[in-house]
Amino acid sequence: MRKIILLLLVTVSICVQAESVVVVDLAYVRDTGETASALCFGDEGTECSSWSTFYLFEAKVKKHVSGKELPEKFNVIFGQHALRKKNIKKAVVKIEPITGNKEANYQVIDIGFKGKVYCFESEIANKLECYE
Repeated sequence: MRKIILLLLVTVSICVQAESVVVVDLAYVRDTGETASALCFGDEGTECSSWSTFYLFEAKVKKHVSGKELPEKFNVIFGQHALRKKNIKKAVVKIEPITGNKEANYQVIDIGFKGKVYCFESEIANKLECYE
């Protein structure tokens, strides 16, 4: 039983470290064309079309808020409906590492903006985490 609890604690610790919250400037690079989210309809919800695509950005870290330390500059993907194809300044983002993407090592999971209170839901801890 002790080994199981220890394994769970180590696993949760690793997962918590995977997410980071940072203040970044995002420089728009391009639309990847890859579906970020789909809108499905029909009687069985099997007819789907792309609702948003991932955009590739170059992120420049302005401030580390929490989680794993990140490089000063890195590529990140972000997909949200009605996201404009432009640079985004002073974005407060929750990101996590991704694998299998040739152009980016991180993905934006949630976004807020500096100068406002921003809260992100933590899937790992099942609670709302807020920052100023």
